Amino acid sequence: MSIIHGFIELYKVWQKIFPHFPTTSRHTLGYRIDNLLVEIAELLFLAQFATGNLKLSLVEKTSQKLDTIKFLLRLAWEVESMEEKKYIILSEYLQNIGKQLGGWIKYIRKENSPR
Repeated sequence: MSIIHGFIELYKVWQKIFPHFPTTSRHTLGYRIDNLLVEIAELLFLAQFATGNLKLSLVEKTSQKLDTIKFLLRLAWEVESMEEKKYIILSEYLQNIGKQLGGWIKYIRKENSPR
């Protein structure tokens, strides 16, 4: 499964969970997570067509934002804005996407290194 396809699946799951956030968290954590997910979608789209150092920069930025989402989702779970089961499902998607991003970064660095 491509990273973009996996990300789309993650976002579809998120869209089913997001409306069930308590109002107090929906307007803070929920919207922040949602905005970061959209930003990641944009970065992934741009990265697939970029080359060289620009591609590396975009993928590294994507990875940083993904780590931020992991933290915010954990926070949302800790303050009981989402059920543990939903947190686990989202975490599994994020873990897989994170592994793919790590592999992509490694590949780009190898391709960009002087031979």
